[in-house]
Amino acid sequence: MLKPDQPNSYFCAMAWPRLYHTPAIVQQAFAGLTWRKPDNSGRVYLTFDDGPSPEVTPWLLETLAAYRAKATFFCVGANAERYPALLQQITDQGHQLGNHTQHHMAGWHVAPETYLADANRAAEAIPSSLFRPPYGQLTPRLARALRSSGYEVIMWEVLSYDFDQQVDTAKALQKCLTGTRAGSIVVFHDHPKALPQLRAILPSYLQQLHEKGYTFV
Repeated sequence: MLKPDQPNSYFCAMAWPRLYHTPAIVQQAFAGLTWRKPDNSGRVYLTFDDGPSPEVTPWLLETLAAYRAKATFFCVGANAERYPALLQQITDQGHQLGNHTQHHMAGWHVAPETYLADANRAAEAIPSSLFRPPYGQLTPRLARALRSSGYEVIMWEVLSYDFDQQVDTAKALQKCLTGTRAGSIVVFHDHPKALPQLRAILPSYLQQLHEKGYTFV
């Protein structure tokens, strides 16, 4: 079995102090990954990781519908298999799916072939070429393997920290608002532990950006 690359080669938001906005130097250093989308028409790319979840997904879909917002749900394969009706609701309401591995696998701790097999297993339930690595953990070798397998690796420009139950939600909301621009890819989470923070952040985030003329895709 191949040994995994050393875990110091790629950006991982979990290893930094709270960085609500990915620094430009990081985006430039790892230009083979998608951090944002070129956009001059006021579109913001909403994403939700880890679902689907019966505790959270229905509320998210209702909230997004209220603001006529579309999003990409980066789903864990095991959850997609467990809740196929929720997965269907996501696509029925016009949202997009992305792959978040079968078992929410950390890329720094496994060999590339093991990780890629896990991603491909998730692809059986999640028909998408979009891929987001759990925890943001990748190595250059693993990123090359994913791209060679036809995946577009989607990172982020704005991270909400809704997964952190100790986060100051008012500060997080303000940081997300100030960090978002046309073309930003923004991360929230479709996970029960994020729900209290989501309720405090997401509606106000959508409302304030909607009032500024942004659309969510």
